[in-house]
Amino acid sequence: MLRTAPPSQQVVGRSGWRGTARLERGLAIAAAAAMALAGLVVLVSGAPVAWLLLAITGATSAAVVVRAFLQRRYFEPLTIVAAVTFVSFAIRPLQLFLSVDDLVSWFRPTKLDDEVLRLDSSETAQFVAQRLTGDLEPALTRAMAAVTLFFVLFVVGYSLPVARGLRRRISRVGTRVAAFDVSAVVVLCLAIGIGAQLVALILAGGPDEAFKGQIVTKVLEAGSPLFMHFLMAFSTIGLVIWAIVRSSRPALIPNS
Repeated sequence: MLRTAPPSQQVVGRSGWRGTARLERGLAIAAAAAMALAGLVVLVSGAPVAWLLLAITGATSAAVVVRAFLQRRYFEPLTIVAAVTFVSFAIRPLQLFLSVDDLVSWFRPTKLDDEVLRLDSSETAQFVAQRLTGDLEPALTRAMAAVTLFFVLFVVGYSLPVARGLRRRISRVGTRVAAFDVSAVVVLCLAIGIGAQLVALILAGGPDEAFKGQIVTKVLEAGSPLFMHFLMAFSTIGLVIWAIVRSSRPALIPNS
């Protein structure tokens, strides 16, 4: 005999679903309004298209991150990708766009503090001055177009019914595996990642050669670049596993 949940639980379930739908609808409206306003500003002022692409990337990634944190979905692939996109490909490009005069005026740093704290003495400005071919504005537009296209397609693909079915199938992987020591897995991942980084430093010629700078160093070209990056990523995987396990442990309640 089928039994339904008590009316109070049904109401809570429906209200929770409505609250989630209202949240997503509000975030979508806010993101769309921000993108429309940016498009209008670019159209009226004649600003570069890169600003519109930056607004699309920033508004979309920010909406996804806010939704994920309000729903406590911290470690989903979409949340991680959105957070990285917002910090590295929205906030950082905004800072570069606002400081474009410093970006195109590179000065050789006289001390390490200037290289780290001053944009006009940074390796980013040095790359623009010495390695960039062509004008800066088209380069920034192409870069932002690539980032925007990737993230929008990622969000759309993640939301499709096909992707939801694939996530359900993947989530069942490992459910029949016997319990294992998570601490050992974290230590193993960290050992592989840190070991790969040490090997890369050795192949690059030691710390002195590695710290010359991203433009002149060979540390990222040491050995097989793709394989070395694959091994280095294990340290990040270990940290993510550790964070997930630590956040999922129930809080200890003292005995009364």
